[in-house]
Amino acid sequence: EYESYDVADRLRWGETNTLTVVLHTRGDSPRAGLYGSVSLQAMPDSFPDHPTLQPLVDSRRVRFPCDLWHGGAAGSAALRFIVTPRGSGGVEKHFLQDLPLDPADRSQPAFSSQCRRVEATFDWPEAHLWNLDDPYLYDVLVQLLQDNKVVDEAPPVRFGYREFTRRGSDFYLNGKPVHLRGHQIDLAWASPMEHVKELKAAGMNAFELSGPISHSSHAGTRYQRARFAQILTYAAETG
Repeated sequence: EYESYDVADRLRWGETNTLTVVLHTRGDSPRAGLYGSVSLQAMPDSFPDHPTLQPLVDSRRVRFPCDLWHGGAAGSAALRFIVTPRGSGGVEKHFLQDLPLDPADRSQPAFSSQCRRVEATFDWPEAHLWNLDDPYLYDVLVQLLQDNKVVDEAPPVRFGYREFTRRGSDFYLNGKPVHLRGHQIDLAWASPMEHVKELKAAGMNAFELSGPISHSSHAGTRYQRARFAQILTYAAETG
């Protein structure tokens, strides 16, 4: 599970510090380990993180769930969502949501004690739909504002305005029936991207990704995660 910790009161500013991470096993497991990296970052008292997006195609609206971390006193702020067509550099839409900031609980080092999940929903009737023939993409940048000034912003998130649903045994994309023609891709293959391109050219439009995952194969999972991300990007950009 992803977690962050406030270590500001443990640092000796202006001196050399050593960061030690101690791991404990859970339950009957004989092993403990880290899946991912460990980093030390200087963060503001308040910042947005992990923004996601939920298109509501039937009502032509959009919902932005986002983590809001606040380590200071009570106050007020706003979240600004800046939407740009991917690769254009031009801003298409601004959304602004005012919200209160509750006083932070600094009694625990885990940032999750200072975090709350917020959601903002807006009308967006002119949104360009993503579909298999027109894979139109956007980026959204989430900024936290206090006193009309940008305090911090989360990394941009790529998305397509689309909604995939199932009704009984039928699948729908943006409210219209869609037929899936699928194949399995093993991430351990030598060149999985080449297989994806060949299968797509043959008319496939859905893929199941699989690969060996083991607690003892940490070195192998890194390149598999990179291949997984590469395939997702290709699918989003080409339909």
